[in-house]
Amino acid sequence: MIHLNHRLDHLEELEGTVDRLAIRMERFRQTQKDRNAFMNRYEDVDHYYIDHVLESMVLLKPEVEALKLVYSHPAFQTCENVKNRLEKLTRGGNRMIFAEGNREVKNGIEEVELSQSRPIEINTNDLKMILSAVEGISIGKEVPPKGRPQLIVKGFHLSKKKLAERETYLLEMQLIKRGYLK
Repeated sequence: MIHLNHRLDHLEELEGTVDRLAIRMERFRQTQKDRNAFMNRYEDVDHYYIDHVLESMVLLKPEVEALKLVYSHPAFQTCENVKNRLEKLTRGGNRMIFAEGNREVKNGIEEVELSQSRPIEINTNDLKMILSAVEGISIGKEVPPKGRPQLIVKGFHLSKKKLAERETYLLEMQLIKRGYLK
């Protein structure tokens, strides 16, 4: 009788182990499925997407064109305000620059935290262009560029600039970039 109870306890223990193994196997299968889906989705990414797309965006195009037109007139070529504003907008003073933070690699997937070095000035069209490039979706006429890695918005601060002549915003973002290491 004792021997049967001991065998029964051992059998129940084995059944519990088999159940736990089945659960672990299902979790493993789901993880593999998710990992394969991620790799298939992001296998052909541009590893320099941030440099090629976000950091190279030309912002406030209508204002730049208007300032160039005004500055080309001889009466305004001595105007320092027009000259300084045009230089800021065309010589990189209003471009996104991201600094890399924490970097982790796990199971062949790299994750990098990116923080904008300084706020940038944008208009509503620029905002659509940036969000389309970051989120990977079409917004109005803006179509997302090809080669986008997985980008997760970690922080997003948008504040309206108070100017009577134009509607602009200051934008500062923190992103997490994930990609498959080959």
